[in-house]
Amino acid sequence: MSHKSPAVNTQTIKELAKIYGPGITVSRGKVHDYLGMKLDFSDEGSFMVDMEQYLDGMMEDLPSDFDGHASTPAADHLFRTRSNAPKLDEKRAELFHRITAQMLFVAMTLLIQLLKD
Repeated sequence: MSHKSPAVNTQTIKELAKIYGPGITVSRGKVHDYLGMKLDFSDEGSFMVDMEQYLDGMMEDLPSDFDGHASTPAADHLFRTRSNAPKLDEKRAELFHRITAQMLFVAMTLLIQLLKD
């Protein structure tokens, strides 16, 4: 939340603490970390979203056999299903789903930022 008067924020935080308990997280200032994003409001009238650490963490979670390069993610076989293709084991399937969800989060955050500009 944001308000031009810090006293209004303080009062609202007190009211929220009555509902959710005194352990709620409060961050004040121009730079905040939220859901893997660094939100920087230092420049008047605008803000910057930095997700570099979030992306670095995603890359660190990938197994070494995921290393490689592709000229395009949209290869000609992208929408073809091979019925005889081996299935991912449960651990790799969970990793695939988690990384895919994280990348969708990054993509939507970037899209929102681009549309804002």
